[in-house]
Parts: sequence; C-alpha cells; structure tokens
Amino acid sequence: MIHFDNWKKEYSELVQKITNLFKPHEVAIISIGALRFRSDQKQKMRERFPSTSLINQAETFISDEGKFKYDLRIRNQMFRHVVEEFKKHSSEWNTFLCMENSESWIQTYEAMPAKKPELREYFKPIQINA
Repeated sequence: MIHFDNWKKEYSELVQKITNLFKPHEVAIISIGALRFRSDQKQKMRERFPSTSLINQAETFISDEGKFKYDLRIRNQMFRHVVEEFKKHSSEWNTFLCMENSESWIQTYEAMPAKKPELREYFKPIQINA
C-alpha cells in the first residue's frame, strides 16, 4: 500500500472491485503490505520515477531491520482499514500482513497469525527430515 491524500477512498474502491470479481473461497489469502525498501533502492527510485511520484514523495523512516517504511501508526491505520473493508463484505476473507512485525499484527488483528484459526495452517512449522 502507498499512503497518499485520498488513500482510504481509493483502497475502499479497490476492495470493492476485488470482492465483486471474486468470492472468499476462490482466493486462499490476500497479502497486504505497505511500501518498504532498502536504502540502496532510494536512488534507483529517484532515477526511475518522477519527483511527483507517490513513491518518491513518501515520508519513510529507517526501521530496526534497515528498511525504509512508513511510520508504524500510518501502516497500522492503512492495514486496519483494508482488513475492515474486506470483512464488511464477508468475514470469510483471509488477509495477511506481508513482512510486518508482531506489533502490526496485534494492532490490526488483535492476535498473531498463528493464533488466528483461519490462518493457523499457513504458519505451521515445516518439518525437514535429514
């Protein structure tokens, strides 16, 4: 997701389009993520996209893992909004936060992914036989 002035309306419309095209049982899971990038990508983005691009105008901060991201409050606000929009259409939509930490999961879903019954199977440990 990219944060911009009219993001709530635009992402609500996107969810509406998705839910008009598909039923929850036709889509195993929807991964939701926000703009994040490595510091070495910043110059490449400036070269490839105009200065008016939402990507180049994004106010991002360096995270603990060394990636540039939106502030946690902004990310969580965007995630909650999109998840709630899907749930308005049906509680059967499975959504997932891509590359987010436990704090985002708890603030968006009030639980870690392995604690959500509809997502538990996606977070089972992989057994490797040596």
